Amino acid sequence: MMTHSDKYSQLIACVFLVVCFGGDADGKIFERCEFATELLKRGVPQSQLGDWVCLAAHQSGFNTGVIRGPWERDGSREWGIFVLSDNYWCNSTNSEPTGQKQYNICEQNCINFTDDDITDDLECARSIFNMHGFHAWFAWKQYCMNKDVTPYVVGCQDCQCTCASAPPNNRLSEV
Repeated sequence: MMTHSDKYSQLIACVFLVVCFGGDADGKIFERCEFATELLKRGVPQSQLGDWVCLAAHQSGFNTGVIRGPWERDGSREWGIFVLSDNYWCNSTNSEPTGQKQYNICEQNCINFTDDDITDDLECARSIFNMHGFHAWFAWKQYCMNKDVTPYVVGCQDCQCTCASAPPNNRLSEV
């Protein structure tokens, strides 16, 4: 039989997991081709589409509501579908002071990156890309760099992709 203390410990652990690994109140989880289509509508070049879709697949699982952290090394949090750090790219007025300067290069409140509209997320991510390329994202370096990223857009006819057949599942668990 569980004691009151055990139940309390489990509750604290559950709250911790929700806070650290996915506050998702207003977010949306995109399907792979739906996300690719949204990127094209917002001006992402076809030649970069596979890289952007690969990046989002591995950064957030296409989930706009992701909030990760705070990380022990610096107290930062990461926000949205591209998992953008509040130490550099956005202002998280709701977070604990980190002792680090928050640069807010994208001039956005981080919470804006957790809704279902990816316009501001992509604008910020493209600013990062223009400064650093895809190398700014660890997930891209690990999963997408020097790899064939065409499987990430295979079968997305609505996004004018030229590939003929789709992978077995739309969430890319096997890519």
